[in-house]
Amino acid sequence: MANKRENGGGTFDKRPNGSWCYRVVIGYDSDGKTQRKAFYGKSKVECKAKADQFRADTKKGEAIYKNMALGAWGIEWLETYKKDTVAPHTYTGYEYLMRHITESSIGRMPLTDVKPVHVKKFLSGKKNTSHSTITKLKAFLYAIFECGIDNDLCIKNPARNVKPPSVAQGEKDAFTDLEISTILEYAATEEGKWFKLAINTLLYTGLRRGELLGLMWDDIDLNNSVLRLRRSVAFGEGREIMTVTSNSRKNHSRDIPLTIELHALFKDEKARKDRPKSLYIFTSSVGGLIKPDNFGRTYQKFFRHLNAWCKATEKPTVRELTMHECRHTFASLLLRHGVDSRIRQALLGHADEDMTNNYTHTDLDMLKKAMEKIG
Repeated sequence: MANKRENGGGTFDKRPNGSWCYRVVIGYDSDGKTQRKAFYGKSKVECKAKADQFRADTKKGEAIYKNMALGAWGIEWLETYKKDTVAPHTYTGYEYLMRHITESSIGRMPLTDVKPVHVKKFLSGKKNTSHSTITKLKAFLYAIFECGIDNDLCIKNPARNVKPPSVAQGEKDAFTDLEISTILEYAATEEGKWFKLAINTLLYTGLRRGELLGLMWDDIDLNNSVLRLRRSVAFGEGREIMTVTSNSRKNHSRDIPLTIELHALFKDEKARKDRPKSLYIFTSSVGGLIKPDNFGRTYQKFFRHLNAWCKATEKPTVRELTMHECRHTFASLLLRHGVDSRIRQALLGHADEDMTNNYTHTDLDMLKKAMEKIG
């Protein structure tokens, strides 16, 4: 039962465990409804002290954050709450999402003025981006406003009940069997052999670009014909520093059996006497890490040379799909050859961490049998 309200104060309630709750009015929302905040303590004095401290902190915060724009608060939220808690490549992705907000009209609005309708209009204006980006932006805004509430910068979260607009999701592009055959035929020539290991690895392991660049020779178990994926390379702050991070939060590797062709290619490359001396497999000319953007340009160069060769030999040209679409090609090959969905998830690294941790020797045999179907 609530006690009598104190003069100029809130209402005390004694809780079943003997502690106290002190509720005070902290303001009104846009509809004129009273907004209250509760403070808990072992005694009334403790509750009251917490409420007084809150009022003092709020007063200071109002001087600093009064009329702070959504974009400005979003940047502060990102730097304060996320920078040291996520991998550098993840943080780079967050910065990309934040630019969507800061460069839009909603980003210039005072935090307290943003309403659900503004969030809805902002997301609807992003229909030309991917469904994934829109979903992430909605989640981003939700987190920014929730943190704003925790810091008493706003009372409500206008992103809470907003549904992202529907965006038609086209099928992911993948190379056709004919295109794969043409790519591999060119990669086997004297002119194209410089990229043979890289393109085969992309097509028959489904590795992401950063995962490919992070491969070390210790990751290739030629005795068991298995690639053990342990890390990824990404840009760090400023896109100048590169970082190498574990590919799994729990530091577990992802095992991908090698096709017969890939096994032979890795074996030959390891034995090549003129290769750069390095722990890494795919390196610069002096054996250092390759920047992801530089490798992207090398990939594009391969396809330019490939299609020039196609025209010279009167073969159909090959679409220059992205490196990530090599990953889609690998997934498509697994699907077309009837590989079980659980095995596909494991090979692509989409499996649940707990399921991955429980793999047995039998599971690895299953992965090898799946790879035999496409290799």
